[in-house]
Amino acid sequence: MSRSSSAMIVRYLSDAELGSGAKLPAEIDMAKELGLSRNSIREAYATLTAQGVLIRKHGIGTFVARPPIMNNLINGPTFWGMVQMTGADPSLRELVRDRVAANEELATQMDIPPKTEVVHLRWLFCANDQPVVLIDHYLAPHIRSDNIDWQASHNLLAALADQIGGEGAELETWNTAINATEEEATILNVALGKAILYGSVRVHDARGRIPIVSRHWSNPKLFSIAHRLPISAMQLSV
Repeated sequence: MSRSSSAMIVRYLSDAELGSGAKLPAEIDMAKELGLSRNSIREAYATLTAQGVLIRKHGIGTFVARPPIMNNLINGPTFWGMVQMTGADPSLRELVRDRVAANEELATQMDIPPKTEVVHLRWLFCANDQPVVLIDHYLAPHIRSDNIDWQASHNLLAALADQIGGEGAELETWNTAINATEEEATILNVALGKAILYGSVRVHDARGRIPIVSRHWSNPKLFSIAHRLPISAMQLSV
């Protein structure tokens, strides 16, 4: 319950446009606002404080430590969660786990010298055993990953949260459409040259380092992105 309560609070922070330093309602008031029990709110506050999203000041209250990252891999819907929301059965296949020398492009993205060795994970998310999203994760040399059970933790940022930290961390995303190469077409079971969604994610920690760079390709037959946002009077007048 605390996980869903945490997600509801993060959504509340976004909807209320509460930025860094803003004070949250008291537990009893937040419970009434969200229709949850006070115990659920207390547990959620504790969880988000541990993640660095909130700061508790004894005798004063609870405050936003940083603006919440919407659609992130900790509190927002993951690819696993997106599959679940469709009613399909999600699964994760680890296709590759190795170490690679960063090429010029990856080294630039991670802000490390070219040919630096990094951990590489290739994951394939499926819905009812049908391939949905192919992901390549690259972990910076300072990230400790040997003891993490990736099959038990299909949420990468959650698995590495203690190393990345919450306060001051940022998520940078970029998406576009590309034509599937032979490798991508084979893995995602789409036609060669088919238009597919390609995206990249770069995580910035509070110390200015880039612990994770991820690249993902999505099967357009089974995966889509939708947003529902308010239209302001300013937008209507333009």
